[in-house]
Amino acid sequence: MINWDFLSKNPNAIHILENNLDKVNWAYLSENPSAIHILEKNLDKVNWINLCFNSNPRSINILESKLDIFYNDIWFWNTLCNNLNAINILENNLYRINFSTLSLNPNAINILEKNMDKINLFYLSRNPNAIHLLFKLDYGTMRNNMIEFNKELTRYVLNPKRLLNISKIYNIDIKEYLDLIYKF
Repeated sequence: MINWDFLSKNPNAIHILENNLDKVNWAYLSENPSAIHILEKNLDKVNWINLCFNSNPRSINILESKLDIFYNDIWFWNTLCNNLNAINILENNLYRINFSTLSLNPNAINILEKNMDKINLFYLSRNPNAIHLLFKLDYGTMRNNMIEFNKELTRYVLNPKRLLNISKIYNIDIKEYLDLIYKF
């Protein structure tokens, strides 16, 4: 037996769903990125919260046309903060953003960088594009910490016994080999 709920979410089942709109689960179909053309013709059946999860960029056009309806709907804005394509809407409605949810959105880095006091560090830790927001790199300290390693590496690489061995292994005159090294 066909599970019409799950089939309604399946992007590869659009041709089946188009011919069986009476069996479609509209809430699940609203999340289906391949179903935008069906949803555009059936706005009265769209589940608006689930449409916020739809990854098709055209879903944003549908959502923008209905923003006035959801002006005060916390769930709508909370869910929209997850949508990778909703950044322009969110930038124009900063006072509606749920920054905890937005902290997960990899495309929201510009908004997050400008609102560091509002982000959720726990969720930001899961954002692959936000690592630089978690830790500011101190290049001076990093350089100072590498001084001893630099000295040790130089002692090893330029060790006279090692250089002689390499010149013998590769049958290169030691003077010629040293000239090559010091050119770099």
